[in-house]
Amino acid sequence: MKTKIKVFLFVSLLYWGNTLFSEDYVVITHSSNAIDSLSVDELRAIMLGDVNRWQGGGAVRLAVLKWGEFHGATIRAITGRRASQFSRAWKKLIFTGQGIAPREQGSVEEMLEYVAANEGSLGYVPVGQEGDAKVITID
Repeated sequence: MKTKIKVFLFVSLLYWGNTLFSEDYVVITHSSNAIDSLSVDELRAIMLGDVNRWQGGGAVRLAVLKWGEFHGATIRAITGRRASQFSRAWKKLIFTGQGIAPREQGSVEEMLEYVAANEGSLGYVPVGQEGDAKVITID
């Protein structure tokens, strides 16, 4: 009986750990980007390096935060992977020449500055901290 409870708690933790912070972030882009919304699958594909161009043809310049609980929770919510798995997947893409590394930002302020200065950029910040950045709706 104790084993069943432990398994149930473990599975519950995995589920809730993946969804707990799923609405605590907003996806932001450069103000000139014509894209107003993305599906969950489109966002996941961009974040995992499967898609590297916007629908209009320009390059996606992905930016991620370097570390922290918010970064880990957001990566998990978007991609379904832990931050370490996300990082390893990108290292593989870079090593094989199939991707360009996401630009790591040390803070929310740096993320906002990067997105504001780079056309085609895509990043994420906590809800309420998006400032003047263009927010992309996730359907």
